[in-house]
Amino acid sequence: MKKVILTIVAAVYIITCSAQKISYGVTAGIGLASMFMADVPKEIFYTWMYAPVPSYNLNAFVSWRVSGLLGINIEPGYIKKGGVQLFDYKDNHFRTISYRSNIDFDYLEVPVLLNFYFLKNFYASIGLEFGYRFDERAKLTDIVTWNDQSFYVAKSAGFSEYSENILPDEDDRLNYSGILGINYSLNNKLDIGLRYGVGLNKIMNVDWVDEYGFSSLHESEIYTEYLQAILRVKLK
Repeated sequence: MKKVILTIVAAVYIITCSAQKISYGVTAGIGLASMFMADVPKEIFYTWMYAPVPSYNLNAFVSWRVSGLLGINIEPGYIKKGGVQLFDYKDNHFRTISYRSNIDFDYLEVPVLLNFYFLKNFYASIGLEFGYRFDERAKLTDIVTWNDQSFYVAKSAGFSEYSENILPDEDDRLNYSGILGINYSLNNKLDIGLRYGVGLNKIMNVDWVDEYGFSSLHESEIYTEYLQAILRVKLK
């Protein structure tokens, strides 16, 4: 009987100690998101083909302080990504027309982070973000871009100058990103930080074609990235 009681007491003690190391709350972020191309053909002189758009996220979080130096965060929630695509094309009179396409992505995300507490109030975060894109939008505008290199970008699946076709494939909605962050604890309830995320898998392929819309020159891959200021509110 004594052994059973001691076992119960020990179990309650371990659970209580672990619970004291667990916190939860809400994380919000605001910043900029963009996209970038990998494997751009040598014939293309300009590689800055995307401008940033506003980005924000709202997540719950559960944090477990494993030891004095190490912690784990799980942060399910929502994040907005995207970018402004800068492109030119030839009209029916073979005149170069400069346009931009504002592209927005809505993701459900679950970042899983390791926190390293190297100073009293500072800690660094590194981890993976698992995302599911549940919506995407593209709006074509006639705002002239600063890119004077004549080029045309179309999806690998088809040739079109419309913004609705400069979007990822609907059957490939999972996205994985790497995350790096630096954080500072203001007090027991509030943390602030800076976070950078970069896509580890492509969101789509694009074809490079000549100025007349013929003959594919090359195929490039597009990835997402973002930079945000983070506010974390601890409810416990």
